[in-house]
Amino acid sequence: MTKIVSFPQEKFVLEYAKSLLELEEEYKKPMFRELRLVLEYMNDELIQFLKHPKIKASEKKKVFATVYYDTKRICQITLYFLYLLIDQHHIFYLKDILDAYQKEKYKQEGIVEVEVVSVDVLSKQDQEKIITKMEKLLHQKVLLKQTIDSTILGGFVVKYDHKVIDASLLNKQEALKKYLEK
Repeated sequence: MTKIVSFPQEKFVLEYAKSLLELEEEYKKPMFRELRLVLEYMNDELIQFLKHPKIKASEKKKVFATVYYDTKRICQITLYFLYLLIDQHHIFYLKDILDAYQKEKYKQEGIVEVEVVSVDVLSKQDQEKIITKMEKLLHQKVLLKQTIDSTILGGFVVKYDHKVIDASLLNKQEALKKYLEK
């Protein structure tokens, strides 16, 4: 039996993502790229610093200004966006915000990102079949991303727009086990 599950997303993450899209368009600045750079350099030491309850938000902001803005790695509007995330204690959702931004950008362009999880790498032919079927189902252009996971035993799992279509052998095995336990 194939099951479809939806996962809720924090509402504020989507709001930040939409705001980022609007700001980037209004100011014509590469904010997404700059924030990806910030995310890449967020190491354990910086995360512990940001989590520390006794360090004031102003000190945390000063670090971002010194490391990124003063060195011309980010523009002022990106710095202010980071300040907002720090003030609201949402800086730790930066990756989620950027992921939601990418999905919103794709939505604007009529593209949906679809992840296929399988035990082995899919052939080009299988990838094209999945793309064709998903484009028919969603009525949008599909960007396929593949993930390998041997724990599903076989079959595949398709993830898109917070939905999951689980056609894995692991799911079928669990369904059979539940059925036999009745």
